[in-house]
Amino acid sequence: DERAEKILLARKRYMGHMKFVGELFGVGLLSANIMHACVKELLGNAHKPKGEKADLEEKPDEEKIQCLCTLMTTIGYKLEDAAIANKEKKPEQEKDMKMYVSTLKKLGENPNLSSRIRFMCKDLLEMRAKGWKARRQQEKAKTLAEIHQDAEREEKEKARGGKGNSRGGGG
Repeated sequence: DERAEKILLARKRYMGHMKFVGELFGVGLLSANIMHACVKELLGNAHKPKGEKADLEEKPDEEKIQCLCTLMTTIGYKLEDAAIANKEKKPEQEKDMKMYVSTLKKLGENPNLSSRIRFMCKDLLEMRAKGWKARRQQEKAKTLAEIHQDAEREEKEKARGGKGNSRGGGG
């Protein structure tokens, strides 16, 4: 039990680290080259062609793929924009982005992975197809002013009572 708890805490830390690294890239403290190296490292052997000793018949490391999905959720839009903007100077970045997408598609169909990881890959691809917009909005920390506004709005709703909200049927 204790060991399982430690593993869970370590996984949470990894996810937090991925978000942190993504945010560092988002504010310009890390370069696109570094991010591409990170993504390639997280993909491991999954992105190599079948002739190069790695195919998807081996079971890829699920923790790395989960970290990859978390990182790409955070940086995907900016990494893809950077690849498109630097198309002339660094054409390999655009090729790398295409390779990431094709690898994620393969991973999303890989029966050796758990369904949770496969769906993470599919969700990431869906997010990319929608212009890197998340299906569900992630709740972020609110400012004190936003908390006061929410409380004020709730008070107004309570003051109105159930006007217009009643579902009473008539007969």
